Amino acid sequence: QCSMCGQSHPAGKPCNCGREQPIPIDVKLMVTSAGAQILRRLRRQLYTMSDSEIITAALNVYEMHLHQIEGE
Repeated sequence: QCSMCGQSHPAGKPCNCGREQPIPIDVKLMVTSAGAQILRRLRRQLYTMSDSEIITAALNVYEMHLHQIEGE
């Protein structure tokens, strides 16, 4: 049984619940043009991940990028 939606998924199939959930507006705003470029780059490699997982990964990379800029 899926911990996110409570439904049972076929064995070996990843849960797609995250794909159905709308992305919060504040997350959309946080993914700026630089974040969107990272997202597009990640999308090709991580097409098996749900949108929310990809956005989380993109935001993590983007935040690291921001810290590098601030550190200079």
